[in-house]
Amino acid sequence: MTGAELGKMDGHTNPVYSVAFSPDGARAVSGSTDKTVRIWDVTTGAVLGRMEGHTSSVSSVAFSPDGTRVVSGSGGQNLADLGCDDRCCAGEDGGTYSHVHGCLS
Repeated sequence: MTGAELGKMDGHTNPVYSVAFSPDGARAVSGSTDKTVRIWDVTTGAVLGRMEGHTSSVSSVAFSPDGTRVVSGSGGQNLADLGCDDRCCAGEDGGTYSHVHGCLS
């Protein structure tokens, strides 16, 4: 390890508080003070999806053990459960995820 930057993932408009890798290591999820959650392609740095709806900064994010769901928590005292089908979590539709569940094109 050299400490050198390996890449940059641009998209959040405010500081990021939480980041987690998917079980297969191909994707990452991040939560920010911009009240959004984003799913990223780790190799390319591309945004695969965005979830909006938190009323406060997103302070925690995680993938389920099988990589099919993402959960996020915020200071707004809400927990969002994002169910991802293969198309949605892989970012194949480039959709925006809804606050409660699923993805919208």
